[in-house]
Amino acid sequence: TTEELQATPPHIPSGMPSEILERRPDIRSAERRVAAAFETVKEYQAAKLPRISLTSGIGTASNSLSGLIDPRNAAISFGANLLAPIFDAGSRQADLDRASAQQKEAYQNYRKVALQAFHEVENSLTSETYLEKEETNLKEAADHYTAARKVAETRYNNGLTDLTSVLVVQRQELQARITLLNVRGNRLQQRVNLHLALGGNFEDNN
Repeated sequence: TTEELQATPPHIPSGMPSEILERRPDIRSAERRVAAAFETVKEYQAAKLPRISLTSGIGTASNSLSGLIDPRNAAISFGANLLAPIFDAGSRQADLDRASAQQKEAYQNYRKVALQAFHEVENSLTSETYLEKEETNLKEAADHYTAARKVAETRYNNGLTDLTSVLVVQRQELQARITLLNVRGNRLQQRVNLHLALGGNFEDNN
């Protein structure tokens, strides 16, 4: 029964910082490539993600995150935000212009890997929001069928309806509960996907 699967994922915290993604192995690897290519490790942290909140006040994907990965904005804002930690305030733009093919490749790889990480987080948060709403609606429907089944059983016991009517409502309740159970399972799996996208739990444990 659905009562046997009562565990629900903990609430997604609001204002989760993008820095949390820097613990992902693919982000770390790409950052090290940039550091090695530009040889700026001692003076600068070679690559940094844009500093935004991944989640809104209610734990859904923030507007900043959605806007960041929007194809209409990403090529400009994301590139500029990633460039800033390497070249301060444009004074080192000439360095980028003179960068070797290896350096440009390292930078573009970092940008590609980082953008993919943001996409994965946004997709997971969006799916989480959808599944949470679906679970709420299905729970209400299942409870409705439970109430209807109890009424049908009472009527049957009092000789006011036949057994077929009771069986129909029981089947409807069972189907609703099975669907609810499946959605709850999907939601738990989606939470696993979110933690994979984040590179861990909701705490920055670098």
